[in-house]
Amino acid sequence: MKDTKYKKIIFLDIDGVLNVIPQGRDKFGSIFHQHFVDNLKSIIDNTGAKIVISSTWRFDGLVQMQNMWKHRNLPGEIIDITPHIDICQRGKEIDAWLKAHKDITHYVILDDDTDMLDDQWNNFVQTSENSEHEDCVDIGYGLTKKCAEKAIDILNEGDNNIYNITCGERDENGFADTYVNGKKTNVRMLLFDKEQVEKLHKIQDELKNNPPKKNFWKRLKEWIN
Repeated sequence: MKDTKYKKIIFLDIDGVLNVIPQGRDKFGSIFHQHFVDNLKSIIDNTGAKIVISSTWRFDGLVQMQNMWKHRNLPGEIIDITPHIDICQRGKEIDAWLKAHKDITHYVILDDDTDMLDDQWNNFVQTSENSEHEDCVDIGYGLTKKCAEKAIDILNEGDNNIYNITCGERDENGFADTYVNGKKTNVRMLLFDKEQVEKLHKIQDELKNNPPKKNFWKRLKEWIN
């Protein structure tokens, strides 16, 4: 594969990450745990990262992996697989891929095994020995919410891009907490319900031609309530 334009990469293992206790089977093999798939989607939605398969599942080939992703409607885009160098040292294979793609600015490794190189540990999220995580499976396996949050932090470190903004529930005054990349901010946003939006549309021309010079938000609240 030629150098990719994508700057953020998820090196994705499968067994012990998405697949722990098979949830049935299809023509591609074991079906993954849906809540782990949802956690992977959260990482992608909040970072814009692309996927490189580092799992032994990659031995079926890149096209087969991409076909499985499409068939199962799994999140994200698989752009490549790591080379086969040393099955006992996955970190070497990831290192080889990164050396061939020097434009990558951020990466995270999601794996239940720990066979990584020393300089990869700050980019590694271990999906095993996490029995204290409430959404783990078996004795502490899987891409849990805590693992996903750590992966998001790694991929967004030093990044000024905002990939996801969400709002909490409105309070009685119409304000809601805001969340950027899954983290609560110190900013509260004024949210309008459907009826209030309709009222705003009706007074839009008036505001445009004769905007109030004082107490704007007080006047606005009076208008929409």
